[in-house]
Amino acid sequence: MITKMEVLILENKILQASYLTAENVERYRAMMRIFYVRQKELRGILFRPDVLELMQQYYQPDYSMKELEQDIEQLVSWGNLMKQQIMVQPKSIEEYLNSNFQYHISPEGQLFEELAEKLINIQNEVRGELNQNDFMELYHKVQEFNAQNDDGQLLPSWQKVIESFEKISSNTTNYISYINNNAINTHLQLESFIIYKDQFVRYLQDFIIIVQNLYYKLLHEIERIDQEKFVAIAKASYEKNQLRSFGQNEETEEEMLQRIKGQYQALLYWFKDTEEKASTYQNMMEQTQIMIGKITDFARYYGSELKQYRSRKKDYLKIAQWFMQESDLKQAHKMFAGIFGLQHTRHFYVPESLQSTSNRDDLRDLAPAVLSLGTRGRGARSERKSKPVKFDLELQKKQQKEYLEKQEAQKQQVLQYFDGNKLDLESVKLMDKTTRGIILKWISRGYYSSKHLLQTEYGFMVQLHIQDNRPIVLKSEDGNLQMPHIVIERVERNESGDL
Repeated sequence: MITKMEVLILENKILQASYLTAENVERYRAMMRIFYVRQKELRGILFRPDVLELMQQYYQPDYSMKELEQDIEQLVSWGNLMKQQIMVQPKSIEEYLNSNFQYHISPEGQLFEELAEKLINIQNEVRGELNQNDFMELYHKVQEFNAQNDDGQLLPSWQKVIESFEKISSNTTNYISYINNNAINTHLQLESFIIYKDQFVRYLQDFIIIVQNLYYKLLHEIERIDQEKFVAIAKASYEKNQLRSFGQNEETEEEMLQRIKGQYQALLYWFKDTEEKASTYQNMMEQTQIMIGKITDFARYYGSELKQYRSRKKDYLKIAQWFMQESDLKQAHKMFAGIFGLQHTRHFYVPESLQSTSNRDDLRDLAPAVLSLGTRGRGARSERKSKPVKFDLELQKKQQKEYLEKQEAQKQQVLQYFDGNKLDLESVKLMDKTTRGIILKWISRGYYSSKHLLQTEYGFMVQLHIQDNRPIVLKSEDGNLQMPHIVIERVERNESGDL
């Protein structure tokens, strides 16, 4: 949300940036750099003769006093430099004109020079990193905020959360931009990168594994944040700014509250998908997987190219030495087959079993298919006759009835675990394997959907209620499963279509 003060700021021109695009930009940049460096050396106050001497030394030897007067006064008018008159009795006209004013860089001018310095070195600044420790730190900060009940400590605790989140956001955004840079893609194709390939891939894979293990716990903690605390945070922040600005606060308490809520929304949807788009977290994971694929593909390509053009003379000499040392002919035949492969092979065509209707069917449960062998060669192809397509309505009705009966039986099997309209997984003593698979599928589909709602295959809707962070053990026929405590509620739509 943009506040009124931010709108006013957007409407005003930033005069201090004018020197970066002005006509005499080289002279302005040189003078500002001199004042900036001297300010860092704690010698920032300069008189006109001092500035003229430094400009002639570091910019151009023929830089004149007339140019100096024009440039320095222009920078003062823009607000990049500040001028102060020294109340002393001048002894000459020249001293009166030049030495009774001292100049130093303004805070705004110093900020622009710092920005310009960072932009020059931007290639080294924006690499970022993927650091799993940053995600762990954010998780602990959010936990501490959720456990904080003292209104006086809510503001510093929330500031720690936002600082940790901004660090993650900045590092990952810069890192993804860095690895997608064309220069980096070119570097990946250099032979010298092969040495670091395994280390880089291991670095990315370790990051993915650790962050994925932490992701669900971190998102759960973020969703648990009590937004009622934001009112106390906004009040504390407003009072703090009032003291700092002597009662001239630029932002109202309501505007601060909206800004804090905006921070929370940014934090939540950085990790959580929405109906419109995937989260930044998912994009980060996809980009990392793509980078791993690029590296491995190039390594495979380079390895095949290297293998193709490499001389195998030493390899064959070594193999010949092995054969010379072997006295048993049968053992030599085995060695030959192991190195060069079988010399006499027969190929069989095996069609897919006619019983198979899915690629998930177990091969050991299917009956073998029958392959009819006929004569081979030209003219041996059997004549093909087109056959009409026959619709067996009775068979279709029978299969449809069997399917519906199976679905209804499966539905009743699932509903027997419900107590009324609710299924508390903690209260289930023993669940059959089929129902457990259906329940876990519902949880997977509804966990990150809007309001945890989903439409089931049995025609009714259910809503997931995640109780707390305490895990439960779901007992089943083939073992136990540790999972979050979830209550599944069956919901119905009214005549208007609302839940």
